[in-house]
Amino acid sequence: MLCTKNGIIKKTLVEEFSRPRQNGVNAITINDGDQLLDARLTNGNMEMMMAIRSGRAIRFPETTVRETGRGAIGVRGIEVDNEADEVVGMICVNKEDETRTVLVVSEKGFGKRTNIEEYRVTNRGGKGVKTISVTEKTGSLIAILT
Repeated sequence: MLCTKNGIIKKTLVEEFSRPRQNGVNAITINDGDQLLDARLTNGNMEMMMAIRSGRAIRFPETTVRETGRGAIGVRGIEVDNEADEVVGMICVNKEDETRTVLVVSEKGFGKRTNIEEYRVTNRGGKGVKTISVTEKTGSLIAILT
């Protein structure tokens, strides 16, 4: 799974990278103004979580992201409102492990630890749910971790 700052997510089989050329292979096509943020290995049956600076996060099954070739762009994982907003992180959660917690951290040092079950499973490409209040005191969201 690959994730960009503009909320694009892409799933490619590892076998697609099994025969690299001497000068490498393209893994994803990036649109102008976008940037690769994270890459994770998954087992094909996990749940993905993405968070954005404005304090929202989305949780959706990995199976809703279709497999694409190496040169493809990908699909929308979360809706990013404006130019100032961007994805801050992506995590992979095992469906069977419901006791896991998610930690979100703001730019002024505030953190919030939440059980994964408190995030409802939605379709990918939505706005997500509020995960932390972004105020002048807390600052914007900067990280999401398991």
